[in-house]
Amino acid sequence: MKYSHCKGCLACYETGECVQSDDMRNVFDKLLKAELIIIGSPLYYGNVSGLTKSLIDRTIPAYENELLKGKKLISIMVGGGETKITAKFHKEAIRGFVKYNKLKLLKIFNFQGFEANDLRDDPSAMKEISKIIKSALADISL
Repeated sequence: MKYSHCKGCLACYETGECVQSDDMRNVFDKLLKAELIIIGSPLYYGNVSGLTKSLIDRTIPAYENELLKGKKLISIMVGGGETKITAKFHKEAIRGFVKYNKLKLLKIFNFQGFEANDLRDDPSAMKEISKIIKSALADISL
């Protein structure tokens, strides 16, 4: 997918839609229909990736009209540091998204990984990921 950064024009406050015509429109529609939102991102310099931040910023039309209010959120981040430390950065990175969109944060998960297959090759990480999936399925009505 390709989507641009928020331009900060605030036209969405009037129209309820972003003026940009890109792949974010499809993502935004799916967010509006979702019972549960799961965000996954690498942790870069104590924050979500730039792509994830752009996605969060592009939900401003939902914020103004409380369109995501009450939706459940699970956030997952993978960073190179110890998970106890990255958890602090993780909470701060999604704080505004949760607060302003009035989301219901169910849980955050932090994993340590440096290489592409670090989690896949870690039995304890795979066990935790399995728990996340089971928890997510239990939190939505099927």
